This record gives sequence, C-alpha cells and structure tokens, in this order.
Amino acid sequence: MIILDNFFGGIFVRVFFVKRVTLVLTAAILILGAALSIPVTVGVKQVSPETREYWNGSKDIIWHISTKEKMIALTFDDGPSPTFTPQILDILKKNKVKGTFFMIAREAEKYPDIVRRLVSEGHEIANHTYNHKYLHNSTEADLKKELTLAEETIIKAGGVKPKLFRPPGGYYNEMIVKVSKEMGYRVIIWSWEQQSRDWANPGTPTIIRRVLEDASSGNIIVFHDRGGNRVQTVQAMQPIIDGLKQNGFKLVTVSEMLRNSE
Repeated sequence: MIILDNFFGGIFVRVFFVKRVTLVLTAAILILGAALSIPVTVGVKQVSPETREYWNGSKDIIWHISTKEKMIALTFDDGPSPTFTPQILDILKKNKVKGTFFMIAREAEKYPDIVRRLVSEGHEIANHTYNHKYLHNSTEADLKKELTLAEETIIKAGGVKPKLFRPPGGYYNEMIVKVSKEMGYRVIIWSWEQQSRDWANPGTPTIIRRVLEDASSGNIIVFHDRGGNRVQTVQAMQPIIDGLKQNGFKLVTVSEMLRNSE
C-alpha cells in the first residue's frame, strides 16, 4: 500500500507540474504576440472552410431546409440525358411531382427539347456548370466563366435563368460561395443523411432503402439522370415516391421548399 500511495502521489505531482509549465508557456506566447503585434490563437480549433462545420449557421450553403410543412426535394444531377431524363419526367408527371434538375449546360445545349419539356412541366432548372469541372482548386475567373457560360446556355435552351447552383462533386470553399453569391446564386448541396449513391449502381432495392429509411422533412435528396447507366435510378423512382407520399411528404422543388422555410 505504501508503494501504491507513493506511485499515485508521483503521478499527481508530475501532472500538476506539466499543467503549470503549460500555463506559463501559454502566457509567455500571448505576451510576446501582443508585444510584436502578431495574432496568436491558443487552444482554438481551426475549422476548414471546406467542411460543413465551418458553415454551420450560415445560409450561404444549404444542405437541409427547415420547413413549415412536411416537404422533401428530389434533385437530379448531370443531365439532361436523352435516354433517362424523359423516363424520370414521365414518372414525375404521372405522380404530379416536381423536381429540381442541376444541369450540365453542355448537355442542355445538345438537348434543348428536354430542357423545354422540363420548364413546361413545372420543374426547376439549376446550374451545375457548363463542363462539370471540379472547382475547389479553380480561380475566381474560372468559376465565373463556368457559371456564366452555363447560365447563358440554359437560358438559350429553356428560356429561364437558374437561381440555384450545385458545385460538381459537392466540392465547395469560401471562393466558390463568395463568387456564387455575387452572381446571384444560392449554393445547394444535399442532405448528409440522404446518400442514395445511385451513381454507383448499388442495386435498385438499396437505393430505395437508403432514401426511405432516413427520410425527414426538409431533406434535399440527390439522384443522377445521366453520367452512366441510370436504369436503377429510374426503377427506384416510383417506389421512392410512393414511400415518401405514404409517409406524408409533399415532394417539391428546392425553391418551393425555401419559400416554405421557417
């Protein structure tokens, strides 16, 4: 017992000593920084602007929308596709559901008839750049060029000006948010709990399960209507719509959900 008492007492002394040294060093660093007019941050976690944590509380990037009514937004990336987009539109029309389509403008340029159909059937068209170029390492000039060219192309194809922007891959940083905002865009990502990962073709049942089991009001769900074989996405649409409606969700565009937000 004497040995244990002495042992624990030794640990206490050492910890106390380390704490005192740390406090002294911290005070010295702060005093030196103040004397030299150097900004010093001690014990503050630096959060990257490329993380969601950095943007918590900001309305400049949207992952989820708090709504007064029970709503969910279905969104589609990378189209239009002459094969899969019309199939998805047929299902949405049959169910009286509106979606938000984040278009790659070079594809919209190829298929303006699909863009016009989207507009005429009341869907929302949004900007997903012209070339689907990842932008987190781009310059402001590059981003402005991509957004401007995409905007002009979409207006020419469908006669509407997009107001929402989703950066390819969901990559974002302060520059992307700043430039997008200056150009009049809201940056829309997708709800973290909603990862259908339909782009990987995990199987139709898996896509359905991933969406329905985590669905909650204000979700922004992302699918893809181009960029590969989207048969599984098309097959999953009707069961997903049925399941969400059975749970009392109204399926609307992102802009409608924003208007309904608290």
